[in-house]
Parts: sequence; structure tokens; C-alpha cells
Amino acid sequence: MAFVPDEVAAGVTEVLAGLGVTIRSERLGDRLVLHAGGLAVSIGPVSSGPGTELFGPRTLLVVSGEGDLVEPLKAAIRTRFLRVMG
Repeated sequence: MAFVPDEVAAGVTEVLAGLGVTIRSERLGDRLVLHAGGLAVSIGPVSSGPGTELFGPRTLLVVSGEGDLVEPLKAAIRTRFLRVMG
């Protein structure tokens, strides 16, 4: 994603709140992990390397877990960030 981690974290937090789930967050080094409905959403910067400076800030977002919330969450995240980009 071509967004800084804080932007992504704010957007994902809004998405989770919109789905009506309770959110707990924790910092693990440079990553933020949001826990909600049996899922963990890890958000952090992509490691620096060749070519990463060319594209600006990059964020890695990983959704882990199982259950009925997984697919609606992934779809809502995609929609949220496509709207921001478009």
C-alpha cells in the first residue's frame, strides 16, 4: 500500500468500528496490531530496500485469523483504500 502506517491504522480502525466489533490495539516494535472478533490485523512499514524509496511510504497489512469476520473485513479494507486512492 502506498500509505504511511498511521493512515492505514486509522482507516482499518474505522472499518472495524463500522463492522461493530470491539477493538484492542497493541504496539509491537514498529507495528500496530489490532485485535477484533478473533482476528489480528498487523500494520507496519515495509522494510527499506532497493526501490522502496522510489515509491514513497509503503505499508504492510496482514489479516490473521478465522471466522465470519475475515471476508467482510478484507472487502471493507479494499473498498476503503480504493476510495482513498481514486
